[in-house]
Amino acid sequence: MDFFEAQHQAKKRTALLVGLFSTVVVIITAAVYFAVFFTLDLTGLTTEYMEARQSRWFDPSLTPLVILSSLAIMAIGSLTRTLQLRGGGSTVALMLGGELVADRPDDPKMQRLLNVVEEMAIASGVPVPATYILPEETSINAFAAGHSLDDAAIGVTRGAVDQLSRDELQGVVAHEFSHILNGDMKLNIRLLGLLNGILMFYVLGSIFWRFFFFFLFPSQAESRYGRSSRRGGIYFGGSSGGRSRGGGGGKGGGGGAIIIAIVVLSTLLVIIGLIGLFFARLIQSAISRQREYLADSAAVQFTRNSDGIAGALKKIGGLHRKSYIRNDHAEEAGHLFFGRVAALSLGGLTNTHPPLKKRIRAIDPSFDGQFPKVKIIPTSRPKIPDTAYEPVRKKPKTKNPPVIRPEVLMAGLGILEQSQLERAQNLLEKIPRLVRQATHDLTGARAVVYFILFHPEGDTRTRQMDLLKEKADPTVFRELTNLLPHLSQLSPEQRLPVIDLCLPVLRQLSPDQWIRFHDNINLLIEADQQVSLFEFCVKKIVFRQLGQHFKEGKAGPPRYFSINALNDEISILLSTLSYEGEKDTRKAFGAALGRAGGLRNELQLLPKEECTMEKITEAVDKVADSILPIRQRVLECCVYCAVANHDIAPGERQLLRAIAEAFALPAPSVL
Repeated sequence: MDFFEAQHQAKKRTALLVGLFSTVVVIITAAVYFAVFFTLDLTGLTTEYMEARQSRWFDPSLTPLVILSSLAIMAIGSLTRTLQLRGGGSTVALMLGGELVADRPDDPKMQRLLNVVEEMAIASGVPVPATYILPEETSINAFAAGHSLDDAAIGVTRGAVDQLSRDELQGVVAHEFSHILNGDMKLNIRLLGLLNGILMFYVLGSIFWRFFFFFLFPSQAESRYGRSSRRGGIYFGGSSGGRSRGGGGGKGGGGGAIIIAIVVLSTLLVIIGLIGLFFARLIQSAISRQREYLADSAAVQFTRNSDGIAGALKKIGGLHRKSYIRNDHAEEAGHLFFGRVAALSLGGLTNTHPPLKKRIRAIDPSFDGQFPKVKIIPTSRPKIPDTAYEPVRKKPKTKNPPVIRPEVLMAGLGILEQSQLERAQNLLEKIPRLVRQATHDLTGARAVVYFILFHPEGDTRTRQMDLLKEKADPTVFRELTNLLPHLSQLSPEQRLPVIDLCLPVLRQLSPDQWIRFHDNINLLIEADQQVSLFEFCVKKIVFRQLGQHFKEGKAGPPRYFSINALNDEISILLSTLSYEGEKDTRKAFGAALGRAGGLRNELQLLPKEECTMEKITEAVDKVADSILPIRQRVLECCVYCAVANHDIAPGERQLLRAIAEAFALPAPSVL
């Protein structure tokens, strides 16, 4: 899977989706249009001026109103749902009954889930997604949701956590990571919004039916809906006595026609809404089914273990609850899940997932069609570690480190390999246990980030401690002092991954806590009156991801569509990387020019003194404001420059990680 090609295909799928739904919208608008005119014609409400119109199905004053109203209703419904989900994956997870998973040493199953998710995120170079558990769901299922890599969330049912082995759980999570890396999440969020827009006509028709019920039967409405509904009936209907005394002619007849019109139109709207929703579900299901096959295949590619995901699918087939979800929002979000959320319906036309046996045979051709019997394991049982929690088997280490090749790094961007998973697991296993626990705690995570920015022992570190003692939350400062012996054991290569582990829980900060945390990070960085590449990298990672969550500097549409407008900025980045590490500066810059295409004659190696942190920051931010193909090309040039001698220095690692973070791209696996 090529990450950039996957993003391109995701845009094409989005365009196709919008086109198909636009066709449904046009058909629904036409149906509503004819329903309104049919109702008016049937009830005789237009008889006084019927003859004056050139056509019984067209009125110059009414036609635009009906069409625009229909479009507005669908747009409002779609926009409302989209705005409700603007918080990203966490909003969807909470809507589906999810609870944020915390580090729980007493429950090895939950700890194992966190381990699997974090290992895959670190290995693939993407931000660690927030991890949620659906505690009331005993079935085996999972989902990924979000608008981008930065606000992604993964949810797993309690049944999946209890029933699956580590390999099987890893296969399921790898399937969801495929949706994250393939750009499927944004498409799925849009599907939720579009479906809600089409559903609005069904909702509107139901409201009209209730209005009719209030109007015609106020006493029954009062007994069923309360006294306020009777007042509603009197308000809308004039008075019940007036209706009975009004006779059949005059205004009374007009009132009767209005009632009939409401009944007919509301019935037609309900029918139109249901038919429109049916066709929308067909589109949703057709797109979703194809993506599930691809995600299954990618999960096998990621883990190099077909038995894992195949075993999970087989257990779904043998479990009584299968993958069904009981949450009220499950059906509209069915395309987000790993497995089907409801039983087979309408001959399978609206199923969002392929048949279970077909999915298994696509992975395991030898499958005989027989599902194993799976018993529900009660969640209240004693928490006893099982063998599935043990580390995965590791390959023997080679004596010589592998040669770093730029073409391999770029080809592997956003791709999970078993070797990367093993490397990530090995790195995370060596993090002190108390530090690992602190990364999942709101107080501890802030303390960890503060420590990562500490200087080695000296005056600057003393000044940083004094600043935190004065400015930081007292509980955070106490936690920091308690963790100092354990945090000091972190190796340089563990520090950025530890930052990644802290970010999901830091999104739970209150606005005031975030402002205080933000200001304290700046104080720690400025304590020595200069900014190192490492500090720049940490600041870029934390401020970009959390800043977007707290609506600071939220990314808008790209401003730069031509790479030629960024010559100076690219020159600064490549020059800085050329001077980092022990290598031939001009050879490194030339390696970058080899990937610059037609831009190579416009770039120049700048003097080292011109590569200041201020200019680097401005350059990174400006290029980050460009379209994806430009960001891809610039990152590729930077990678070739940094590893021109098939090695990579610490400063190069930090700058490349900051660049990838700013560009909203997965970091190369070597980082």
